[in-house]
Amino acid sequence: MAPQQRIALDVARMDDAHNALFDLLDSLQGADDAQLTAQFESIRTHLAEHFADEEALMTEVRFSAFAEHHGEHQRLLGETAMLARFAKRGGQGAIGDFVRNRLPGWLTLHIQTMDAALAAQARAS
Repeated sequence: MAPQQRIALDVARMDDAHNALFDLLDSLQGADDAQLTAQFESIRTHLAEHFADEEALMTEVRFSAFAEHHGEHQRLLGETAMLARFAKRGGQGAIGDFVRNRLPGWLTLHIQTMDAALAAQARAS
């Protein structure tokens, strides 16, 4: 897992939350599947807290794409819940793949698209 590329949106609360998540992912570089599984709840917790704060910001600025953005958050949280259940039945490799490969790509795309739109509206408010 390579260090995560940071994307600044110039909204401090969003940038701080993204950087904290990237710091967490970076701290897991070199972790094996068992270690990633052990840290998975902290990743899930961070995502849930970040998404809740982001959704509060969407409400504050009356973000027009709230439903779509919220839906993406819910989809990812649902996937992490499914992976957590799967890991209890021996699916540690799936969590390793998710944390190393799928989550970083999802986050980057999400920040560059949905979060960038939210940040633009927040800066204009």
